[in-house]
Amino acid sequence: MVGDQNTDALLVAFDPSNKMLWQSTVAESGKEAFNAVAEMPNGDIVACGYTNSASFQTNNQSADILVTRLNSAGAILWSKVLGTEYDDFPFAMMVDSKGDILITGYTLDNHHRTLIFKVDGNGDEVWRQIYQVGAYRNMGKGIIELDNGHYLIAGENSQSAKPQEVNKMQTFLLEIFPNGNLVRSKTFPSYVKYQILYFAHYAIDIIKTDQGYILASFFYDESDAPCAQLLSLSLDYTELNEKRFYGLGAFKPVTFKKLSDGFTLIGSSTKTRTMEFPYFTESSAMLIKLDKDLNEVWQNTLGGGTIKQGSITVSENGTYWNVQGLSTSLSSLLTQIMTYRINSENGELIYEK
Repeated sequence: MVGDQNTDALLVAFDPSNKMLWQSTVAESGKEAFNAVAEMPNGDIVACGYTNSASFQTNNQSADILVTRLNSAGAILWSKVLGTEYDDFPFAMMVDSKGDILITGYTLDNHHRTLIFKVDGNGDEVWRQIYQVGAYRNMGKGIIELDNGHYLIAGENSQSAKPQEVNKMQTFLLEIFPNGNLVRSKTFPSYVKYQILYFAHYAIDIIKTDQGYILASFFYDESDAPCAQLLSLSLDYTELNEKRFYGLGAFKPVTFKKLSDGFTLIGSSTKTRTMEFPYFTESSAMLIKLDKDLNEVWQNTLGGGTIKQGSITVSENGTYWNVQGLSTSLSSLLTQIMTYRINSENGELIYEK
């Protein structure tokens, strides 16, 4: 599980019984946070996030991408900082079949542009690419490796500089060669009413299945309540086969995971949002289980506050799910580590702590 603790980047490991094994932090003079984690071929862990510490800066900007590799016992092997001449933030990371690390997010260049770094197992930069998808704000949110060695990036963009434009939000896919050059792109309309926050984050990821790809996102309905959306795409990802909605009017997902017998959407049961900080009413953690055909099996609302994006890990242990993440109470602004054990067959909460 990754996240942040006060001003430090945090990574916590758990055993199959949800017992904490170790925790490790990266702390410098400013703010550090992790929001993605992956496993290296030899069992090491690599995490990425951002830093604004002066001792870590690459181009005298207020934020750069932080990448840290740890061994299986939680000891830090190295930390590297990647950056452009603008502020840079990551959302997703993967380790490819050759052991290289791919990171995608955005750079604050020209209303946000999609940013991708490729680094080797030592954290040394192989290449970087910046893509403009659409006319205005765009960012990468998920990345996978294809069977042919190419990479597929899922993201979101806006065709308007005005956040309140009704039909200007879109999700997109970028296919790139192993050297970072563009193969092709495809956009899909998102049914978003508007954004209150310019930096609002949409939970987006891309998962490959035997039938094609599933592009996950969320949007707001006419009453400004969140809803999960899954797009089922063809094997060449150019055709939209099916569109599904979950948690209508009450669910803001932050992660989408593939499991042995289907999928899960995890997020917060946020009912409404407001124009004043903290912008959303108090909420609770929420899980939805889907079968392999994307049919809803069950949903359950748990305690613990609003789940933070990028902090969720899910592991299967027989007929149980172990779920860990950072949650925040919007009334107290207290952030804490939450662990849940869920009966995967019916969604029953076994315990939380």
